[in-house]
Amino acid sequence: MNQRHRCFVAVALFLLVSGIAAAVVAPSASPLAEKEVRLAGLDAEPWMRTVAELDSAVAGRLQADLARLGVDSRNAFVDARGGQWATLWLKEPIIPGDGVGNGLTWAALGESAAPAASELGLAAWNGLVRYLDENRAELRIESEQLTPRTGVDSNGQLIQIRGMRQVNGVPVRGASVAATISHGNLILLGVEQWGKIDVSTEPSISASDATEALLAHLAPNEPAGYHSKPRLELLPIGIDGAPGRGYTHRLAWIFEPQFAGRNESYEAAIDAHSGEILLLQDTNHYATRNLKGGVLPASNDGIVPDGVEVPGYPMPFVRVTHPGGSADADAGGNLFNISGNITTQLLGPYIKMVDNCGAISQSSADGDLDLGISAGTDCVVPGGASAGNTHASRTGYYELNRLKEQARGQWSSPGSPANTWLNAQLTSNMNINSTCNAFWSNSNFTVNFYRSGGGCANTGELAGVFDHEWGHGMDFSGTAGGVSSPGEGIADVYAALRLDTSCVGRGFRTTLCTGYGDACTAASACTGIRDIDWAHRTSGIPHTLTWALANPNCTSVHCRGALYAEAIWDLAKRDLPGLHGMDNNTAMEVATRIAYLGADNVTTWFSTTAGTAGCAASSGYQQLLAVDDDNGNILDGTPHMQAISAAFTRHEIACATPAVTVSGCAGGPTAAVSATINPNDTGADLAWAAVPNATRYKIYRTDGEFGCNFGKALVATTTSLFFHDTGLQNGREYSYIVAPFGASDACMGAASSCLSVTPQAGLSAANNAVSICTGTPAVYSITVTPPFVAPVTLSVAGNPSPSTTNLAPNPVTGPLPAVSTLTIGNTASVAAGDHLITVTGNDGVTNFNLALQLTAYAASPGVPSLTSPAAGATNVPLSTSFSWAAQVGVASYQLEVATDAAFTNIVRTATTASTSTTVSPELPSNVQLYWRVRGTNTCGNGNFSPVRSFATVALPGDCGIGSTASEVYGYGFEAGANGWTSSGTGDTWATSSLNTHTGTASWRASSPTVVSDQRLLSPAMNLPAGGSGLTLQYWNYQEMEDNAVTACYDGAILEVTTNGGATFTQIGAADLLTDPYDGLVNSGFSNPIGGLSAWCGDPQAMTRTIVDISDLAGQTVQFRFRFASDSSANRPNGAWFLDDVKVQNCEVVSPDIFNDGFEAGNTTAWSATVP
Repeated sequence: MNQRHRCFVAVALFLLVSGIAAAVVAPSASPLAEKEVRLAGLDAEPWMRTVAELDSAVAGRLQADLARLGVDSRNAFVDARGGQWATLWLKEPIIPGDGVGNGLTWAALGESAAPAASELGLAAWNGLVRYLDENRAELRIESEQLTPRTGVDSNGQLIQIRGMRQVNGVPVRGASVAATISHGNLILLGVEQWGKIDVSTEPSISASDATEALLAHLAPNEPAGYHSKPRLELLPIGIDGAPGRGYTHRLAWIFEPQFAGRNESYEAAIDAHSGEILLLQDTNHYATRNLKGGVLPASNDGIVPDGVEVPGYPMPFVRVTHPGGSADADAGGNLFNISGNITTQLLGPYIKMVDNCGAISQSSADGDLDLGISAGTDCVVPGGASAGNTHASRTGYYELNRLKEQARGQWSSPGSPANTWLNAQLTSNMNINSTCNAFWSNSNFTVNFYRSGGGCANTGELAGVFDHEWGHGMDFSGTAGGVSSPGEGIADVYAALRLDTSCVGRGFRTTLCTGYGDACTAASACTGIRDIDWAHRTSGIPHTLTWALANPNCTSVHCRGALYAEAIWDLAKRDLPGLHGMDNNTAMEVATRIAYLGADNVTTWFSTTAGTAGCAASSGYQQLLAVDDDNGNILDGTPHMQAISAAFTRHEIACATPAVTVSGCAGGPTAAVSATINPNDTGADLAWAAVPNATRYKIYRTDGEFGCNFGKALVATTTSLFFHDTGLQNGREYSYIVAPFGASDACMGAASSCLSVTPQAGLSAANNAVSICTGTPAVYSITVTPPFVAPVTLSVAGNPSPSTTNLAPNPVTGPLPAVSTLTIGNTASVAAGDHLITVTGNDGVTNFNLALQLTAYAASPGVPSLTSPAAGATNVPLSTSFSWAAQVGVASYQLEVATDAAFTNIVRTATTASTSTTVSPELPSNVQLYWRVRGTNTCGNGNFSPVRSFATVALPGDCGIGSTASEVYGYGFEAGANGWTSSGTGDTWATSSLNTHTGTASWRASSPTVVSDQRLLSPAMNLPAGGSGLTLQYWNYQEMEDNAVTACYDGAILEVTTNGGATFTQIGAADLLTDPYDGLVNSGFSNPIGGLSAWCGDPQAMTRTIVDISDLAGQTVQFRFRFASDSSANRPNGAWFLDDVKVQNCEVVSPDIFNDGFEAGNTTAWSATVP
């Protein structure tokens, strides 16, 4: 085996905090178990102290720091181990918002308008960096060491930030800054595992030497391979020491070897100075173990109705191939307008099933594709079905899709790490040929389930186990960037919230769950992994931190994780109902939001120090309070603080700070929603009465054997009082609630009672909602279909007074389907607003109601008042959001953007029902633009608003307004080298047609598996001394090996010479106006540019690189494009392509002294003479 290949390791995101493999029971006996190592002090807990508890000299200095920060010492905790602030409760404005005391404006922050939603996280990060830098002396945080992860939710009201620490380009495991911004205010700030770096970041031993040390330790167990290459990390080690000296650090080579025939995912850490084995652990996270088909709704334990296979469950979003290509079904498994043979492999945009019993491929020549039902377990399939069409694959596909759908409703904002993961495809491996377990793999980002045997059920046939293992992936993919500790509890919470049961994985055992010394009761009937309701345990009392620390059966992450899992279950089932008077549906949705969003930035749920267990900024208790905040000040209470405190205090994992305050939601909804529902063809219609103080309504939906008591997915947010849902499976029952919300997402009012409906064919409308201008008729086309049997008599109710109704024909005599036209007349005096109309069909046997919406407008809208961008604004972002004040009686708004005030050249338009919008494509850069808005409805268009002007930001490479671009040099390689030359070790530079920006030629350097140093040199260029904005611009495509931790193995740099090639200087990062370097080149594998910042990484579209070369003005220069590889493996098809190189200068445009185009005709200023 090639020595270098023996040390490939996984580059999946590393664990930040977790201990050894999180297994409810250990996986089957592994020959590697006796080789496992864990250095004492890894994942050391902080020493949480108040300032008053510290030495007087230290306390005095910290008191002074807090005074300068404006923070009361009672609102601060110190991690005395590292001497850093573990928790600061603040109300510091960071970005504009409606939080307490927040008077910031985007203009004051250098922005002429609010950034687009996709850029809000970056704006918040920049604001946090400003705060850290302005208070560096007091906070002792070097912002330049931080790499950000941001999560944005609740329309920007909640922003979670995690700054991951790196020192000299080396990540510090677990070291980070956690921040929560609510309503524009920084309300929580703290650091984790942040100590003084007391070790060199330059390794003393190479990765190859570290590999030999690992192999010697593993012998005689030889790795079958490695995912990728080693990486360096700094590992904080807890030691006894004075305050501020409780951490030491070890520089380590990190490996993740694979072993043939084993499912474990091992991680190893080798001291990069001494070669000592610091860590060898399994990082898997184990459990303890119409396209439709049969599904086991909750378990395979035979208990009716959810423990037996139920036929006809929809396969949500499943992808099929057909003669015309491919298509994805909707949430109800429906395909529309697809004829001919269809085939599915049980995969879709969100879930892909891989079954170890065999391939999955089911087809239908016409009609529905029913995957069927099957007896038995494991690899038993329906008669004639493909080998992979098992219980596990069908059940897993349905349940994992429904769980992702529920989670996407909580994480709806794009760009957040959680949202990105939820919208990506997850692979689920079913029927692995082993027993009594399941696991989430941090290395492969998969969920994995075992067959039955050994006294255990098939874990791929238990919904609770699906949900638990998926929960580890959700946890791993949050803003905190790793599995929280103790990580098993949150996975149990996700399962419980989805299935509305405290028994996780019912049917896994044949006996009652054991309970770590406090067994489940017979009354609980829980045969699952665990039961997170303490009332279902023999003791009948809550499990506390004191109990866990004293219990020899409670040393695992599963038992200790149950403390906060029980607390969240208490929140949903005891404290929100008991203290806030909530019904079950409202309490479950509030708890689900708090749990999902609160877990996103948690690293350690609680410490084991009594009294301060929940006091760290990134603890579960503080994070749940933060997401419950409604005004940017956690210190004055949150809407549900009393319940959250009660739940966590019951288990001794809360914190006395901030003090519990019953604040409620100022101006929140004051009544429950009263709603009605009617079925439709593959849909449902909901309507409700307005709730005082509600600004919008959210609609939640679920399906399954227990309908209302399964976790619900958010399907819509609306300001209307009517919602038409689509994508449902006819004949299947769906359940809904409608919840009112105030200005903050934390302010949810009482939800409607749960409404159930079964969609079916019968009556449907091509236009369920019609808008009219009073005085004109409203017309609906009603389609009557089987199961009605003609003749069908139609009737209408609910039309607004004094309107009239007419149905023609009526009755509908067939043959069916047939259409009847409903006309609502005499509307001149109808009240403006929304009206709900019901059409009823009856054939003497079948009775079916169809809900229709009528919106009446009395006049065209008034003139909108523009808000943003401000008049005369400059440097406006290209993706800026336009906003204006709402007008009464508007169906939609029309936005126009032009290059002139007369709007003769309109360059962008948009139509929206909201009072803000962006435009697509983005605005042009570096130009003066004009904008206006008008409202419109069925009565006509309102008048446009007064016109405003603004100037967009200049992008790199743009010449300023009033100057023009002048090309100093330009070449696209279409005529060959033309003065370009290449040289160096292993030089492969050559012109190529494989990948170009324009034309048919570019330069290409390929990536070998040996050391290379390939140099492409430009011709000499004489740069002008005058002008401004001198730039080098080119297009390139990169596919170079990186190690996925902001560093490179192979890489490329740009250099310049001003002395004819005698010496070259690398172009610095500050001069790269676009396309920044991706990271440092690893020094461990003989790369000639090791230690330098370089480009590397995955393929992307041709990218434009713009370089500021103004400091080279007036000189003769040559540019060198340098691509270097290391001593072994490369990226398959790795290469660097270069095209369309130019040097551009900006020259001021001189105004014309005289200009007359004679468009106005002859003037007296001109005269003609005859010589």
